[in-house]
Amino acid sequence: MLKKTTSFVLVMALVLSALCAGVETVQDASSPTGYTTTFTYTDPEATNVRLVGSFTFYENNDMHVFARGAAVSSVNDNPDNYIYGPDAWAKGKDMRHIADESGSFEMVKDGDTWTCSLQLPCASYLYTYRVSYDNGATEVIVTDPENVPSQNAWSMNPQQRSQFYVPFDAEKQNPWDDWTFLFPIEDETKKGEIVYIEYVRADGSMGPAQVYLPAGYDASRPEPYKTLYISHGGGGFEGDWFHQGNANNIADRLIADGKVEPFIIVAVENAIFSSSTGGTGFKAIADDMENYLIPYVEENFNVVKDSSGRAMCGLSRGSQITSYLFLRETQLFDYYAILSGGSCNLYSLDTDPAVLQSVNVYLGAGFSDQALLRPGVFDIMTQSSTIGLSWLLDDLGVDYNGKGSINIVPGAHDWFVWPQLINDYFANFLWK
Repeated sequence: MLKKTTSFVLVMALVLSALCAGVETVQDASSPTGYTTTFTYTDPEATNVRLVGSFTFYENNDMHVFARGAAVSSVNDNPDNYIYGPDAWAKGKDMRHIADESGSFEMVKDGDTWTCSLQLPCASYLYTYRVSYDNGATEVIVTDPENVPSQNAWSMNPQQRSQFYVPFDAEKQNPWDDWTFLFPIEDETKKGEIVYIEYVRADGSMGPAQVYLPAGYDASRPEPYKTLYISHGGGGFEGDWFHQGNANNIADRLIADGKVEPFIIVAVENAIFSSSTGGTGFKAIADDMENYLIPYVEENFNVVKDSSGRAMCGLSRGSQITSYLFLRETQLFDYYAILSGGSCNLYSLDTDPAVLQSVNVYLGAGFSDQALLRPGVFDIMTQSSTIGLSWLLDDLGVDYNGKGSINIVPGAHDWFVWPQLINDYFANFLWK
């Protein structure tokens, strides 16, 4: 089955003060957050440049943005009316991150260089440049050439958005602004590595995956490592969870703190099965995972080779894939984390509820997540949402989150929500 394998080590860099020419975050006593971030882009041919990234906020628990406007009562109202830029942020105001690609700022031209400065609280941020030429006749999306994601040098599916981190200032920021749980760990000896692999997929093509190996991974350890398989969402790729979601950083910190045992993460790429089958391709994905990817991983890494040591996690479309595996192929995994969605119509009436009751299930979504609740649709079997799936599990007597309640965290359908959820999942539910 194995025809080709290529491995690289991914080195994740902490982009802070002066470490990158394209984006620089410095301490600033005059900034309300304690920091100012300046973006610099050079293009002599551009006629306009906009900075677009994860720079917007909402007031915590504002029902206008619940489930992306599911509670907005007036057709003339819109949840976008309740989303704010960085200038609305202030200590003492309960502002939370939302919509990780909605902030847009005009950059100022000085010669061939365009600049923009923002005062942001602590977080991991993603951004691109929207560059116009010929007075707007042409516009292109540009990854910061001075801050290219490091995995783009080798990944089959490069990341488009650049990333940087703003530190936490305990005096100027609120406790909930502390996102250092997803920053790269400071102690290099406790940092895992990410290995890029290729395997022969069910359709005969070469499939990419990225494998996180915890610090000190021992291929000969008598006790094999447990493995979490993790899926991106629609339009995503195998690198999303590590570059945009910081899943490796979160795992490093929790493992170092003894909050979860060292384990392996396999970030899958299943977008091809959507396009190649003309539909969702869930059956094809299940076949690929069971008969191709999992055997490859179990042949090449020191991992547990039965369901007791396997977990499956997915966001958005990945939550539907995870739902399918949970509802139709329950024998593959003993742990499931279904984030921001989950399709109830994937339930098979010939599935024994006792089988579903025998595994560990976790449900989570964002407060302003459109996948939390689909407005106007309340039939359980057509409610493709986190709440809809919880209704089905309630009917089947399946516990989730150890207490039958969804973990709803601040944020929307974005990379602010999913790191919060897996941080909770890894620490409190995985392998427990």
